[in-house]
Amino acid sequence: MEDPSLRGYRRAVTAFVLVGALVAATVGGWCVWNGRLFPAFLALCVIGFLVLVAHGYRQDEDERNRR
Repeated sequence: MEDPSLRGYRRAVTAFVLVGALVAATVGGWCVWNGRLFPAFLALCVIGFLVLVAHGYRQDEDERNRR
């Protein structure tokens, strides 16, 4: 049985990842539009990091469900 506070924490992290990826994609798109490629690359790196965080939480949940 999962602890309700852990479920709330996981939902908060998921929301943070989704909002952060949306903001980073918006900023990256704006930077590309204005010809600033290095900040756009950094925004892409932030999106990659947030995807890795979300993937790690998903793997943790799958492992917990297998037990």
